[in-house]
Amino acid sequence: MSNLTKNILKNFEDGYARFMNWVDETLDEVNEIQDTPTDANLAEAFRELGALRRENALLKKHVESTKTWVEEAKERAGYDQSVSFDQVFDDLLRNKKGR
Repeated sequence: MSNLTKNILKNFEDGYARFMNWVDETLDEVNEIQDTPTDANLAEAFRELGALRRENALLKKHVESTKTWVEEAKERAGYDQSVSFDQVFDDLLRNKKGR
């Protein structure tokens, strides 16, 4: 193989290696960009977080209103608050069937 051919092949190999390094670096940059949250992604995440917080607040209100209702039901039926509502309900059903 002539020196000219060797030099051409060497230059081609060097150029190809530099090109592949550039491709790898560019792909790394693209992956970093994809992993970085955008303003739109952050805004969507905050909207979802807000919705979850509102749902959580509603569920807490529901739990509190249910607890209040159970306490009032026990009190109206003459039961102590330490008695489980299952017992209160079983007694209610038993009394209703006995009528």
